[in-house]
Amino acid sequence: MTAAILVNDDNFADATNLTYYGSSDVQVPVTLGGDGVYTVRVGVWNGSYYTWTTKRIVVDTTPPQITPAGYSATTNAPLLQLVGYATEALSSINFDLINSQTTNLNQTGFIVKSDGNTFAGVVSTNWFQCFDIKLASGLNTITLRCTDLAGNVNTNVYSYTLDTSSMTTPTESSGSSRVAISYGSWTTPSIRLKMT
Repeated sequence: MTAAILVNDDNFADATNLTYYGSSDVQVPVTLGGDGVYTVRVGVWNGSYYTWTTKRIVVDTTPPQITPAGYSATTNAPLLQLVGYATEALSSINFDLINSQTTNLNQTGFIVKSDGNTFAGVVSTNWFQCFDIKLASGLNTITLRCTDLAGNVNTNVYSYTLDTSSMTTPTESSGSSRVAISYGSWTTPSIRLKMT
């Protein structure tokens, strides 16, 4: 059997011809460069002409770039919404939370917006969020893992210190059966509790 190979070339005269002997199940070696999108054409000679098959191959060995990168911060908000974005399509977002009260491993994050490109190796922006991460007083370590469509993983570590010294205890509003929950410098007046 004679096969011809073209990589990122549509001029059939440039094809490299190779002869194979044996069964009809032949593996044709193709050499590709680094990361990128390749159009590979393989032609099989039938005695009169080549019958061509074209495949698009994506080589992606680079982990996704995640923003924001790992950092440390102090907060007085006990419920964290970890948000960020990746510069390519993601297949999964997971995180671990370790603090003085709990160890929650392999929690799921979610893609909340995408610019629509969902192919491996194609520049795309995927915004993600890890919802309602409950922080404990003191140090909270969050290890975020984002995996792209090729299986490459990037890991970022975030350290949040929950400072409870400026938090206040919920109190009943004077002359009312409603409670406004206050934490430091922010108030959530939409939370109402009926007092009986």
